[in-house]
Amino acid sequence: MNATTHVASFVLAASGAASGFQCALVRRSGDTARAPDPRYGACGAVSVYRHLATGSYTFYARAVDSAGSARKPARRSFSIG
Repeated sequence: MNATTHVASFVLAASGAASGFQCALVRRSGDTARAPDPRYGACGAVSVYRHLATGSYTFYARAVDSAGSARKPARRSFSIG
């Protein structure tokens, strides 16, 4: 993360066989301590988010196998600005 340039990047890896990844970036609202549920979409092994607004975020990533089953997600929280 680079809070001064408002960019966050993540490099993903899976243990075992995985055919791809699903990611979600959720911005936490100022009036709640808990981020809303993530909405996953397909992503690559490198995910870059640019032009992020000032605030608190949680990044979620999960590996998906060839049958389409998703594993338990990893998450990382961070702040911009």
